[in-house]
Amino acid sequence: MHRQIDLERLVSTARWTTYLHAAAVVDTCPTLLYLWNMRLCGALLMPLHLVEILVRNAAAEALGSQHGPAWPRNDAFRRRLPRVHTGYCAGSELEKAISRSTRVDDVVAGLSFAFWHQLFTRRFDQSLWMTGFSRVFPHALPLPSHALRAAAYADLSRLRQLRNRIAHHEPIFQRDIRADLAAATRIIHARSPSTLHWLLRHEEASTVLAASPLEGKSATPP
Repeated sequence: MHRQIDLERLVSTARWTTYLHAAAVVDTCPTLLYLWNMRLCGALLMPLHLVEILVRNAAAEALGSQHGPAWPRNDAFRRRLPRVHTGYCAGSELEKAISRSTRVDDVVAGLSFAFWHQLFTRRFDQSLWMTGFSRVFPHALPLPSHALRAAAYADLSRLRQLRNRIAHHEPIFQRDIRADLAAATRIIHARSPSTLHWLLRHEEASTVLAASPLEGKSATPP
């Protein structure tokens, strides 16, 4: 009992209340729910890791085919990147990455998931994905390139939101985690079915999800 009280005090009343209310709805222990949420966050890092690495390398490959090996410094590409005065700016992030290193590999590794996500907006349909999507995602569904790009953008939006919640240690038990895993599966499969099969042999998110204290119960988000 003392451990539960310590946990409640240390994580803050506001955070604990989220778990307390959700646990009460399904008559389970809030400490158990908090622990399971932590385990699920950790388990989801494996598919999220693979999605981010595969997507950024696929996008970099497409950019290299379109603009040459020095694509980060290609003026046509740089002008096409969105530039805003407030909020996230892909153009500014690329300029900072270029200023830190002259090596393309360093630039690729230094750019955030947000940057790669931006490349899947429709502004790049003509310049990048019309000819590039099927080249770097050869196992995607046989659909028009703009439809494939839009579907990838939707999946990446979902996964980026999940990634950010995990990074900020937020509750994720209210999410449809099976839909999150399905989004990751689609992205990885489109790039490499064999890599997806390898991941499925080793990932633990499905196992942790199956052990949910909410499984089979009608919890409603607080």
